[in-house]
Amino acid sequence: MSKENDPGTEQASEFALRLAAQQQEARDAAGVDDGVDKDRATAFLNRALSASLKYQKEYQKSQRKLDALHDSLQADHGLHGTQQVQQAMAEHASEVFTPQPQVELN
Repeated sequence: MSKENDPGTEQASEFALRLAAQQQEARDAAGVDDGVDKDRATAFLNRALSASLKYQKEYQKSQRKLDALHDSLQADHGLHGTQQVQQAMAEHASEVFTPQPQVELN
């Protein structure tokens, strides 16, 4: 199955829309006015879901490129070459992604 047509992504979108509708129905049934325009809330949710889908597709594209790079590296240099690159990536990540001290704001 293609990752681009991942049913999990669509199910998550459907779940979010269904949950939002259920919450709105519950607020309406309870007579709660939260001051949020329903059309604006729906438009916001749709934009958020659209952005999420876009980012998911970009992530999948990046993963495919990375997988192809690993496959090419392994074909050209064997398993040892792939392991060397993975070690170099891990070393780089440990140098770049170091924890920063947290400053308390009062």
